[in-house]
Amino acid sequence: MIHSLKSDHRSFRAVTFGPGLNMIVADRTRSSRKKDSRNALGKSTLIEVIHFCLGSDFAKCKSLRSPDLLDWSFTLEIDLGGKRVEVTRNTSNPRRLLIAGDISTWPVQPSEESDDGTLSYDWKDWNTLLGKLMFNLTATQSRERYAPSFRSLVSYFIRRDKPAFINPFEHHQKQQPWDFQVNIAFLLDLSWEIARDFQVLRDKEKTIKSLKQATALGMLDNLVGAVGKLETQRVQFQNRIDALSKGLESFRVIEQYRYLEERADQVTKEIHDLENESLRNQRVLERYLQSLADEMPPDIHDIENVYRRVGLELPGFALKRIEEVTEFHKKVVSNRRRFLTAEVSRLRDTLAKVRELIDSKISSRAEMMSILASGGALDEYTKLQKDFSKTLSELKNITNKIESLKAIERSQSELKINRESLRQQARLEYDERQILRDKAVGLFASNTESLYSAPGRLIINVGKNGWTFDIELEGSGSHGIENMKILCFDLMLSQLWSQKTPSPGFLVHDSIVFEGVDERQIALAIEMAEREAVSHDFQYICTINSDALPMAEFSEAFSIEDYVRLRLTDDRPEGSLMGIRFRLPEEAYESDEGVSQEE
Repeated sequence: MIHSLKSDHRSFRAVTFGPGLNMIVADRTRSSRKKDSRNALGKSTLIEVIHFCLGSDFAKCKSLRSPDLLDWSFTLEIDLGGKRVEVTRNTSNPRRLLIAGDISTWPVQPSEESDDGTLSYDWKDWNTLLGKLMFNLTATQSRERYAPSFRSLVSYFIRRDKPAFINPFEHHQKQQPWDFQVNIAFLLDLSWEIARDFQVLRDKEKTIKSLKQATALGMLDNLVGAVGKLETQRVQFQNRIDALSKGLESFRVIEQYRYLEERADQVTKEIHDLENESLRNQRVLERYLQSLADEMPPDIHDIENVYRRVGLELPGFALKRIEEVTEFHKKVVSNRRRFLTAEVSRLRDTLAKVRELIDSKISSRAEMMSILASGGALDEYTKLQKDFSKTLSELKNITNKIESLKAIERSQSELKINRESLRQQARLEYDERQILRDKAVGLFASNTESLYSAPGRLIINVGKNGWTFDIELEGSGSHGIENMKILCFDLMLSQLWSQKTPSPGFLVHDSIVFEGVDERQIALAIEMAEREAVSHDFQYICTINSDALPMAEFSEAFSIEDYVRLRLTDDRPEGSLMGIRFRLPEEAYESDEGVSQEE
């Protein structure tokens, strides 16, 4: 139970709360002008201050971050752990919370104690402690991922700002599905672990999707076919690896490989030149041999015939004796034959030597080619190694893709099995906790029936992604009826938790819960909240504008004035909660009811 709320600034309108119903009413006075707005009086700010003292993230407390509220301290007097204590938090040092009272039995002791004996908690430690003192959350649960959290749970008992009044199962618009599934399941005594496990499955599905994208095969639906194609590539790469491996094993690096290669090319050219020279000499030799065969001394009769023709044609020409001419021709032929014979002999010697040289060079080249054939140059070996490394890398890449796809295939199969197994487990839990479900469903039906002619239906089921929650109520769709769904749902949670130890012991609503609601239903809702709060021993705090109070609709025995704990007025700044007009941060300027909920 919350006993009081106050501040160290004298202008603040301190408020004392009692058991049962507590109303904070914003009045429009006769002297106020039409332009004055009760939205700036502090109804929603009061709820924000309560959240602030209960560990809300200061960065999300937009109204309290006003420069006009710098270094303001707020003190909440509340029952915690069976003890009445005071909790103080300052806007200039929001990470520390000061505690006054008997906390000797608390499971987490203060982290600091000042010289004057003031005890304090770090902001995050305070939230962990409140989770234990109000909802019996363990420290392990507070740290566990996808587990109930104090800040989320308490936001169903202290709703603030408009986004909190859109859906009964959500306390702000950006709340993740797993968050409301886990926390609603916890509050309804269902297995919140099942909601957590379903979220873990969804995370694994996202991981599988990322793996498919990472393997560049995200668009392939047939994973088995994709694996088959990759296996074919893997075999091809493996065969090349084997061939390259053998080549590297047998490869012999020849240090003078390039010199030998160049020398072999030079010798080959020299052989070609020698063969060309030999061919020319061979042709000359053949001509000389033919000349030897044709070289014969002239016949004596031929000479005589020549002489007779000369004498007839050239009378008186002096001629040598025919014997002298014959002798001369013999000498010429003899000299010619000696020359040809010498040349033939020389050419034959030259050809023989050239042939020997050619054979020698061919032998030398053969030796060099043999050496070259047995190994290679270092750069060739390096190139071979690079080829091997590149192919090996491609093989590993293909192998990794195959393993990834096989893992995806296995994981998808496992996920289907796990999802179905988890659904069966959830269904079993659903059946085993029927008594608890029926209690929640019955309380909600009773609450709605107090407002409308027909009871509403709280529907709890097991869906594809875990627990599903819905509400059916005749006339749903209108803004007012949607708000009454929320009031009846929250009231049901308070009714359930009032029977537990520990328990929050309070339910707090902003005036938004009554927006668009018919006057008759407002009156019935307020009286029902008072009746159930007293009956189940919890506290109901709500804010409302005075002109929204349906005075004519309350029952005769019900006096709303008995429950008004604070009246805020718009005739002067002192009538507001803070007692001053303060500037709101830009993001919350339109209304202090527009504060966003962080959980």
